[in-house]
Amino acid sequence: MPIAKGVRLAVKIIGVLAGTVVVLFLGALAINLFDEQLTPAARDLLTPPPNPYPAESNIYVAMAGVRAPSGQSMIEAGESRIEAYERALGTIMVDPDAAAAFIKKSESNKLDVEGDLLSWSPLPSSIWSNARAHRDEIVALHNENQELYERYLALHELHGYYETAEPSVMAPFVFVPQRLRTLFLAYVATRIQTGTRQQERAALDDLQADLVLWRTVLKGNGTLLSKMLATSALHGDLLLIGDLVTDPQTDLSAVAGDQARLVTLFNITDWQIGDVFAAEMRFQDSIFRGISQTSFPVAGSAARPLNGWQRFWNALQGQFFRLRASENMAAEHAEHLRALADANPAEFSTARAAYRGWLQHRTNLASARTLYNPVGKILFSVGSGAYEDYVMRVYDVAAFQRLVCLAYQIRRQNLGAKDIPLFMIQHPEWATHPIDAKSFNWDPATSTVAVITAGRQSLGRRFSLTLPSP
Repeated sequence: MPIAKGVRLAVKIIGVLAGTVVVLFLGALAINLFDEQLTPAARDLLTPPPNPYPAESNIYVAMAGVRAPSGQSMIEAGESRIEAYERALGTIMVDPDAAAAFIKKSESNKLDVEGDLLSWSPLPSSIWSNARAHRDEIVALHNENQELYERYLALHELHGYYETAEPSVMAPFVFVPQRLRTLFLAYVATRIQTGTRQQERAALDDLQADLVLWRTVLKGNGTLLSKMLATSALHGDLLLIGDLVTDPQTDLSAVAGDQARLVTLFNITDWQIGDVFAAEMRFQDSIFRGISQTSFPVAGSAARPLNGWQRFWNALQGQFFRLRASENMAAEHAEHLRALADANPAEFSTARAAYRGWLQHRTNLASARTLYNPVGKILFSVGSGAYEDYVMRVYDVAAFQRLVCLAYQIRRQNLGAKDIPLFMIQHPEWATHPIDAKSFNWDPATSTVAVITAGRQSLGRRFSLTLPSP
């Protein structure tokens, strides 16, 4: 009898729990029958700004065609690549087989840099030092890859950066191959080290034009990926300049007159990337709209059409995803990220604390608010935490530019090791990180000055310079 009573009690408890779950499920389903109206902020962010650049002036279009087959115009090749993507977009976003075929075709017949330059990567190693020992090899590689090299120099002549392809996970990956960038820096270093005065000045002009190119990309209309590529390229340029000015064999009179721009700081607003989060929001919206389509999973070339049960399950989950509510949430996030990225970097910690407080409130999945649009809120909570780090990575390179200027001034004024700490205190504009004015680290034992980075940098990236003895 006690066992029977226990069983009946357990059945009642299970029934109550099951009934509660059903009621909650039906209640959540009812709540999610309706979507929000787009906020004015969301409407504004979903509308891209007008493109002010014709194709022949757009760095993005040219980079899309930089590896076109030999003899082709990179502008025409870039336009063709983007247009082919736009024509195929509707199909490749819902048909994995079509997506795989499109990727395979777009990766074929591309020019590539001949020769092995991987060991000379500009961020962990010193291209300036490597160039001294490999002059003949660098000149031979330049001659062997003349067409690609000239295409890269042609990028310096263009005026703006605007990503014209419609945002999606299948959008063209537009970049300059690292080996081409390495060859460019190595050939610049070789001409400075061993060329005539005229060749040296031309090489320094090329390096200055490269700084302008990547600053233009950094400030252009593009997604976060373009900003990180530009930041990495600027870091590589600045490492070469830093190694140049700290080399005791370098005659600093070369970095004078027009060439002094190489050791002139960018305006701090050039390092502020707040506008990128509008473009990121439009990219996220392409993913949101893909989630609304339940016919095929967005999972790369290995994906296959869904069976009946999978379609039913996706449709059920789709009832708990509200597109416009998710867009409103993404827009709100973009506005907060923009405020963080464009805040006075000297007060970055205060701005970050305010942003993190808002983010913690917004990503609290234990709140009853999660019953509405739970799929959208889960996606937001999973992907929102990393964005602030990208802002700090950009400022880390801004800090390294300050370090290059500091090293140049120390060498130009022939300061000894005992004079450097006071000089750094007297010149915080060169000796502190833009974020919260944290001082650089001076190690007299190794004559090394280093930026204390704020962001999570890849292993091996160098943010230090070794000063020569006066």
